[in-house]
Order: sequence, then structure tokens, then C-alpha cells
Amino acid sequence: MKTLAEGKFLRLLKRGRWEFVERVNASSVVAMLAVTRDDEIILVEQYRPAVRRRVIELPAGLVGDVDGDHDEVRAAKRELVEETGYRARRVEPLVSIPSSAGLTDETTVLYR
Repeated sequence: MKTLAEGKFLRLLKRGRWEFVERVNASSVVAMLAVTRDDEIILVEQYRPAVRRRVIELPAGLVGDVDGDHDEVRAAKRELVEETGYRARRVEPLVSIPSSAGLTDETTVLYR
């Protein structure tokens, strides 16, 4: 594997003929499928520079970027509070999926 470029947050790699990116400052991503007592799903709207617009998405964030803490459940709870103000009574893992398998080795762990 060969490093083609590296920035503060991402590294561009080449393995064989395939180029992809990996995060430099985090071990994975967590997302919360947060459901209220009224069975409503909590979403957030945020500006994303890569697409140059606001997008609606699940509350989510990086694992390992804050004080080197790699606990996914703590990261999921933290992101929910930071992005929505809601606190989770309980957290359970649902699935771990590649974020964009053609672009990055990153996985997202979805919690409910």
C-alpha cells in the first residue's frame, strides 16, 4: 500500500490500482437512529462543505477524535447530545456498514 497524500484529517492511499481514503484522526464513525417516545426519528440538518449545501442526516460523529476515546457507545451518546440536545435512555447496536465502500475503508456503526 502506498500513501499518495495526507492532510490533517484524511490520507489518500493506493493499493494495487485502487485509490481510497482513510481517516487520520478517528477509528470509526457512529450514527444514532434516535427514536422519541412518540415514535419520531430525530434528524439533524447541517452544512457539509464537500457537497456545498445543507443536508438532513442522522446524528453522527467520529470515534477516537475526542481525547483518544475509542468507545463507540460513548461517542454515539455524545454526538446525540451535541447535535440534538436529546439524551439516550438506552443504546443498542444495530449494524456496522461501510460508509462508502468505493471511496473509503471507513465503517459506520448504527445505534438505536
